[in-house]
Amino acid sequence: MTDNKIKIALLGTGIYSESDYLPSLVHESQTHIVVKIVWSLDQTAAARFAGHFKSSGRSEPQVAVGDAGIEQILNDSEIDAVVIVLPFAFQPPLMKRFWAAGKHVLSEKPIERDVKAGLELIKEFGDHWKPKNLIWRVAEDYDHEPIHKRAAELLRDPALGPVLYWDLQNQNYCPDGDKWQATSWRNVPDYQGGFCLDGGVHSVAMLRNILPDPPAAVIASASLHRKHTPPHDTILALVLPDSAATKEPSGSSSKLDIARQHRPNLPQPGKSSPAGTLTFTWALPNIESQLPRDLQVLNITCLNGKLTLVNDSGTRTLELAPAAGSQVEAVKETSPKKGVEVELAYFARAVLATKAGRAIDPAEDYGKPIDTVWDVAVIQAMLQSNGNKVDIKQLIDQYR
Repeated sequence: MTDNKIKIALLGTGIYSESDYLPSLVHESQTHIVVKIVWSLDQTAAARFAGHFKSSGRSEPQVAVGDAGIEQILNDSEIDAVVIVLPFAFQPPLMKRFWAAGKHVLSEKPIERDVKAGLELIKEFGDHWKPKNLIWRVAEDYDHEPIHKRAAELLRDPALGPVLYWDLQNQNYCPDGDKWQATSWRNVPDYQGGFCLDGGVHSVAMLRNILPDPPAAVIASASLHRKHTPPHDTILALVLPDSAATKEPSGSSSKLDIARQHRPNLPQPGKSSPAGTLTFTWALPNIESQLPRDLQVLNITCLNGKLTLVNDSGTRTLELAPAAGSQVEAVKETSPKKGVEVELAYFARAVLATKAGRAIDPAEDYGKPIDTVWDVAVIQAMLQSNGNKVDIKQLIDQYR
């Protein structure tokens, strides 16, 4: 390894690996990573994937296949780290083998199928492999998306005032046979939530990064509307903040005479609590006039303005609309999605720092496994709620 590069093995050549990881790994900004080996269960798929590096002006990686390919990576002393882009249920056994071989690991989200399994994996890593200065990060691209960090920054401007309420809509059209659905692990899932878990953790990670007061409890309903997307394809939820986030209403009482006359006899007024509503669904009908059909929209209403973040398949749009007479400045920014590109760069620099005995830059310390357990916990709470209030911290603590 040169002083400023790490050599990695990339495991997985499927849809997401090709659509997001490949462009990020061959991008000109990716200066710290050399892909030495591409692994797949399929020789043809691995060879085709590896060929893209050469056509992009990069060195073509070696191809490794099946069990023999895993052994090849385990025994290659030049491989500093592995990036695993496989269905999450298949990742933990491989991760443990790579840790035992002294390899750093970047694994795809979700961290595990449920909170219990996620915490057990974190404990095993903490007991056996973290003391050996190995790095493990979970590749949640929404954790690294620059425009999400920008939204969080805008929301913390005192001029904008507190968050009053918010709404997140993540609505998707998923026909039978869709490329994201037509795989065995998604078509016949053996884990909670199906698409609601695998896709929903993205949105929860976004809320975790953006909201000043993240979710503390949920009251939700989970449904299956279309038989080809089991076990659930829709979640509707009321999302509650911690009680400490509830404040007195803003502003002053009405100065109208009628309000002053009757105020002593009024019931106890309410408080201001930054709660939100959430819809996840993969059950949209095919309405061609309504495009795009895979759209995520987050609206956050504050005292002195409204922030809107729109994520479609490849573009992120952030808009801040100020209230009339406020000191808030209007903002409108658009950016291509960059989460995978950034997470790979942060991971590589963390590995380089660790190998050199330097501290990891705290500004780049994202993808923490414990954070992604929280993401899973929010989805698990919504799936288990059935109309009852579920406290997220209590759900996590029962498995500690």
